[in-house]
Amino acid sequence: MEDSTDYFASTRLIMESLKCPPAASTVNRDWGGVQMCRWSGSIDVCAYDDVPDDILLVYHIGGTLRVPVSTDGCARRSVSRPGLVSILQKSSSARWNVDGEFKSISLHISASHFRMPSALLNSGRDAKLAFTDPFVCTTLDVLAREMDRGEQNDPMFVRAIVEALISYIGHRLYAKSGSRAPEGLREKTLNDICDYVDSALENRLSVEELAGLADMQPSRFSRKFYHSTGKTPYQYVIERRLRLASELLEHANEDISEIALRCGFSSQAHFSSAFKNSFGMTPAAYRRASGL
Repeated sequence: MEDSTDYFASTRLIMESLKCPPAASTVNRDWGGVQMCRWSGSIDVCAYDDVPDDILLVYHIGGTLRVPVSTDGCARRSVSRPGLVSILQKSSSARWNVDGEFKSISLHISASHFRMPSALLNSGRDAKLAFTDPFVCTTLDVLAREMDRGEQNDPMFVRAIVEALISYIGHRLYAKSGSRAPEGLREKTLNDICDYVDSALENRLSVEELAGLADMQPSRFSRKFYHSTGKTPYQYVIERRLRLASELLEHANEDISEIALRCGFSSQAHFSSAFKNSFGMTPAAYRRASGL
């Protein structure tokens, strides 16, 4: 295990709460004022208390988490599920109440190394909890792939990506916080839909079926689902199928054709095409890179 003093303060807080180091991290890499970690395990609670400088993004990959957060005395509560991102800012405290196994990626950004938009530093009650945004999630996936490449990454590329992410979050997600957002699905309805999708990935899932669960017409459901997640129902289902497939490729010895069917793809060719579009490599190459 690396010397814990090499980790950011926000990383050390999570390590102390989980009582274990991250499964992978960029510690001792030349990433400047950025540190990324991959976490997994089985716990009841992870607590994070009042780090003055680091901005923390937590990308939930697996497990359902209830997340009460307090920032500058403003208390908020949400439920986070796979595919959602939480942002914790200066003077934030949080508790992730975990139901069993969990997997997540954390991105720690030092405010002393990056110029932070005032909207991000001073958002208070407008802080975004457990949200989905296609650009943010894709950017975190890109950085996670850079982390997994080991020493073969470009610090200038990483910094450029993080600067773009900071700018986007500050100006796109927070700058319009005073305006009325389009109405999405109720939180319980959205959670029920997403839980159902995860339980039925190997089946054929249609917008009509999901809309029926919400007791809505498909067009209205699709519009509200997009407002809630930043994805169409089809995009969300494909993303969840690909995420499950990546986990099976990393940890299971099933044939790729079996994984394709288990994840709900109609054929191995369709699976391979969708996987390469998302991960930048074929399922076979991804499995080799994972060491299986």
